[in-house]
Formats: sequence, C-alpha cells, structure tokens
Amino acid sequence: MPRITLALSLSAWALVAALAANADTFDAATFNWTDPANWNQRLGVDHTEVWTLRDPTARAYNAQAKQAGQFCVYEFRRGRRYVHLMIPSVSPACRK
Repeated sequence: MPRITLALSLSAWALVAALAANADTFDAATFNWTDPANWNQRLGVDHTEVWTLRDPTARAYNAQAKQAGQFCVYEFRRGRRYVHLMIPSVSPACRK
C-alpha cells in the first residue's frame, strides 16, 4: 500500500509541476477557445455531446472563469447540430 501511495503522490506532484510550468506560458486572451481541435468531444450518458478542453491549464482557467461568472456562451453550427460552448469572456469571440 505505501508504494501505491508514493506513486500517486509523485504523479500528483508531477501534474502540479507541469500545470505550473504551463501556466507561466498560457495566455487566455490569445488561446483559441472556439477551435474544435482544442476540445475533446464525447457522447454523454443522456446522449448529448459533451465538449472538454484538451489543455489542462485552459480547462482550469475556463472552470475558474465560469465559477466567477466571467464567461460567455459561444454558439456555432457543426453539421446539423448547434454547439454552445461556455468560454471565458477574455476571448475575442465573446466581444462579437
């Protein structure tokens, strides 16, 4: 059991270090929040499409912006569906 705990602790610290290093170079104002290539899409249990940001720093920034109420809903059409993304209001797409 101690080996598993140690492995999990080391993994957690490695993740924190990676996020901290990426946070220094991450610029939310220039990140392309509306590019579908930056998002993973999967089908949810209720058969709706769920979009999740791939970049962990962008995902954390977006969660913080949503919690603070500093977001907009960006809508676009993809095929026959409309996609609604909640993105930070610093995005140029929110100013349109």
